[in-house]
Amino acid sequence: MMSTEDTKFTFDRSLVAYALASGAVASTASGAIVYSGAQNLSLTSGSGTANTLDIDVNGGGTDFTLSFLAHDPAGPTVGSLRIQSSATAASLATSGNKNVAAALSAGNSISSTPSPLQWGMTSQSKLMTEFDASTGAALSDEWGNVSNKYIGGRMDAGSGQFYYGWIQISTPSSDAGTVIVHDWAYDSTADQSILAGQTVSAVPGGGAMALFSLGASGLGRWRNRKRMG
Repeated sequence: MMSTEDTKFTFDRSLVAYALASGAVASTASGAIVYSGAQNLSLTSGSGTANTLDIDVNGGGTDFTLSFLAHDPAGPTVGSLRIQSSATAASLATSGNKNVAAALSAGNSISSTPSPLQWGMTSQSKLMTEFDASTGAALSDEWGNVSNKYIGGRMDAGSGQFYYGWIQISTPSSDAGTVIVHDWAYDSTADQSILAGQTVSAVPGGGAMALFSLGASGLGRWRNRKRMG
């Protein structure tokens, strides 16, 4: 006959095995998405000549370049924040007919059919926001003074396929401020969609939240056994 202590030991050992198995599933399922980790890169505006920041999303060289130009109080020059895709390897999600880089919210799908978005031409500079020539205040509502918005991008995977990814950015209300590039990620499986802000792949057959719920349930049973002992 099994004693109380034997029962506790068996259950505790089973819980450890369950946790290890769950971890293995999560690790395997999350392997497709490559996440940069926190970057928080800063870009201030240049006067006369734009300051730039290159972003390499998938480790194959520059995919996108941010360009930040201050307004000229003495002339007609309007300041601007733009993003340039690389010559042949990348393109941007744009806001339909406006032909500007779309400011996506967390959870927006980025894929081959990002309706109502469209994919911009490669090697083109896409406007994000403009700044008033006399005050420097942001004129566009797409990227002027926003926090934690996402640029949708795709990188050439060859054979007519693409890797889809995102870049998280916050922008100032004036060209006297600083753009912050927080982080980025892409899915290393060709033609696989990704959600803006997504850093791990969903666990098949129920997802990460189902896995978490099972883990919490198991932990509750473990605690009850500990009390009974």
